[in-house]
Amino acid sequence: MGIWNWKRSGITLFAGLVLAAVPAVAQDVIARGTDSWKTAGDGTSYTDLSLPAGFLDRDCPAFKGRVILEGVPVVTSPSDAFNGGDTLIERLADATFDDQGVARTKIVVRGLHFQVADVLKTGCGEWKADIGLDQHQTPTEMTIVREDENGGYFTAPISVDVIWTFTRTSDKAVQTLATSNVLTSDERSPWQAGSCGKSAKAAGIRRPALVDATNQGKPALKIAAISRGFNPGFGPSCRPSVLCRGKQIDPTLHCYFPASLASSPSSAN
Repeated sequence: MGIWNWKRSGITLFAGLVLAAVPAVAQDVIARGTDSWKTAGDGTSYTDLSLPAGFLDRDCPAFKGRVILEGVPVVTSPSDAFNGGDTLIERLADATFDDQGVARTKIVVRGLHFQVADVLKTGCGEWKADIGLDQHQTPTEMTIVREDENGGYFTAPISVDVIWTFTRTSDKAVQTLATSNVLTSDERSPWQAGSCGKSAKAAGIRRPALVDATNQGKPALKIAAISRGFNPGFGPSCRPSVLCRGKQIDPTLHCYFPASLASSPSSAN
């Protein structure tokens, strides 16, 4: 028995030494998951809104002007599933890097909730505006480039169909408007491997969760969990960034930051 234990210990020790001698390698696959973002109501996200005469009310004049958007956390179950993000983007499949360090996957917007920071002052009263997803969303392609074992950058146009809900403050009259956008950016958005932002233990849950996709008050759509090892919006040394995309159809700009941060990088510094 003593000889057997010694041999087994020797084998274990040898294996440990061999593993220790193997250098760390970059991950080859980024697992399917959901990326959660927050939107600050500081003026960096906006849309140039144009409503024709008679739209809000029969005798209401046309409204045209830039409105500031601010994020409202998407309702989820469990409530802490996506760190209180107002924009949830699901990567629909695993992304495998090729020999050039490039991986691709389809993405789709699964949750979005904005409100206009100030009421719209019109000739037919003051109106609040709330923005959420339409029933159908179109997937687009995300390209992820690995520059080294620590991370790299990604590019991704975002297709989003939304419903605006206008509510008059005086009598709660409601009007809705559907709009569509494809938001793009010429900039390379950074990502890092490992863990950034909140600790891995606190950064969302590890299993699929339910989201209130159309802001009706009840989470019903199951989507993938926040994945580990992929941190979009973080650059070298896990430095967070504010990312911006806009404007192809309507003059719109959306700036956002990782939801694992308590506040935007600009306001935190």
